[in-house]
Amino acid sequence: MMLSLMLHALLLALTLVAAAGASTSPSHHLPTDKNTHQNTSPHLRVRGGSSMPQSLAELVEETLSSNRKILVVTGGVLSGIGKGVTASSIGVLFRAMGLRVTALKIDPYLNVDAGTMSPFEHGEVFVLDDGGETDLDLGNYERFLGVCLTKNSNLSTGKIYQTVIERERIGDYLGKTVQVVPHISDAIQEWVLRVAKTP
Repeated sequence: MMLSLMLHALLLALTLVAAAGASTSPSHHLPTDKNTHQNTSPHLRVRGGSSMPQSLAELVEETLSSNRKILVVTGGVLSGIGKGVTASSIGVLFRAMGLRVTALKIDPYLNVDAGTMSPFEHGEVFVLDDGGETDLDLGNYERFLGVCLTKNSNLSTGKIYQTVIERERIGDYLGKTVQVVPHISDAIQEWVLRVAKTP
C-alpha cells in the first residue's frame, strides 16, 4: 500500500513537471496570486482546486527552469531482479553522453534507515561518506556513477513519516489535520525533487 502511494506521489510529481514543461512559453515561472502568494498555474492546481505548497511549487519551478529530467526504474518489491544494476547502468550511459546524474533509492519500509534491519532479510548495509546507513544498491550507484551520495539519496516510508511528524510538531502545517494525502504525498514529491537537483 505505502509503496503504491510513494510511486503514485512520484508519478504525480513527474506528471506535474511534464505537464508544466509542455508550455510553449519561453519562461517557466509560475504565475502567482498577488493576494495569497500561491501559484495559480493550471498545471499545478491539485486536490480539488487548492494549490500545492509553496516549497513544492518552488522545486517544480526550479526543475522546469533547469530542464531537469527524472527517470524512474521500478520493479515493485521484488528483490534481486536487477533494478539497482539497471538504474546504475543507465546512469553510466547518461554520464557518457555528458549528462549530470544522481540516484535516489525509494524503499517502502517503515525503518528510518537500513542500519537496524537484519542483513539476512535485507542484505548488507552500505555506509555513505556522511554516515548514512543505506541499502547496498547505493554502493552500486556510487561506484557505477562516480558520485558521492548522501543519506538523503535513500528514502524510506519511515523517513517520510518522521519528517512530516517533525514538521507537524513545530507547527509547519498551521493547525491543519495532517493526512497521508496531501501531506505525505507532498513530502515525497519534495524529497524527490530536492535530491534530483543535488550534484
